[in-house]
Amino acid sequence: MKTETLRKSIINYLNDKGNYISSIDELDIETLIDNYEIAQTSLMELKENGPVLTIPNGNGIPTTKQSPYLTSYQSSIKMVRESALKLGLSRQDRIKLKIEEKQDKSKLSNLMNRTNG
Repeated sequence: MKTETLRKSIINYLNDKGNYISSIDELDIETLIDNYEIAQTSLMELKENGPVLTIPNGNGIPTTKQSPYLTSYQSSIKMVRESALKLGLSRQDRIKLKIEEKQDKSKLSNLMNRTNG
């Protein structure tokens, strides 16, 4: 979903619920959208490269390390949820707005859920 479309959807949804005051909610909306975009980018990288990277160390020996995109994804999702809570958006509200999609049962999602758990 495009940034401006998501922003308008959130504002319209909050207005419909009678919970929107621009001077109070604008920062949380921007934080939510920025972190949502970071999460989407990180998730694409994780799906493409996996949560574990194999890179050569200083001696050229291949070593494994957790992908920085995994940490980025986890922290940005946490910020999305925190911002949504500040705006008074429940899980069902986030699903309606497509901010948090229904659980994906891929191997990557299962791994990330165990890592977050």
